[in-house]
Amino acid sequence: FFILLNLAIGGPTTFLGTPDPNAPFPNQDMLVDYVRVYQAANTTGPVINAGGIVDAASFTAPLAPGSLASIFGTSLAAATNSATFDYTAGAFPENASGVQVFVNGAASPLIYLSPEQINFAIPWGSLLGTPLNVEVMLNSVLSNAVPITLTSAAPSLFQTLYPPEVIGSTPVSILTCPNGLPKPSVYCTLWGNGFGPTNPPLTDGILAPVSPLPWTVNPCTLTIGGATAQVTYCGAAPGEVIYQLNFVYPSGVTANGAFATGTITINGNTGNLMVVVGPGD
Repeated sequence: FFILLNLAIGGPTTFLGTPDPNAPFPNQDMLVDYVRVYQAANTTGPVINAGGIVDAASFTAPLAPGSLASIFGTSLAAATNSATFDYTAGAFPENASGVQVFVNGAASPLIYLSPEQINFAIPWGSLLGTPLNVEVMLNSVLSNAVPITLTSAAPSLFQTLYPPEVIGSTPVSILTCPNGLPKPSVYCTLWGNGFGPTNPPLTDGILAPVSPLPWTVNPCTLTIGGATAQVTYCGAAPGEVIYQLNFVYPSGVTANGAFATGTITINGNTGNLMVVVGPGD
């Protein structure tokens, strides 16, 4: 905006007229209390739902730098774009299909776009423990701001439905084991989000390296059905923007029917899980 404030001498002939060359010009002051610029309420641009920013793996509230997050709302994007990755740049872009997401003013990598949902990566440099405003911009129109507060880690696990063909089936953590269901002493993998910083560190929007493996800075502990599992790797999944946790499936797991619950803890932050167990486990 350009606002001109001036102290004029004279005016139109019908008002003050042209000053006489002999007229005195004493020093004058113009005191400006404030200048306000008003913006009309957003009725056509993107709108983020109240509480509409959650973890992209389990759709719960805790978030951390580097986490994949989901935004739910209306008019967030003009169309669905599930292929935002820029193969030329080798990264997820910060501007795609006319959409940008800002966390405290910092542009964020975009993973998935649709009119009602956006998945994005929270920038690694985001501050901890203080409210940060998240905004969506679509074709230069800015949404409402919704605050989030980040912790050092916010471990969660990606989910699927079990059984997938049944309406109202149970959300369970995605667990990869040889030959399907887990067995004691078998090596398995959980796929996660929000595990926190790694060594070597990751870069916004860039896929995790294959070598050296980016382990989490803080160690991970895992329990399943009351039994502690031996963690063999906890870090970023090579070639991905998510995390993985490799472990030895423990014996003595206590199950409730076909399911066993558990926890993953990183730097004092705990996330819950539920997995499908094998017969007799």
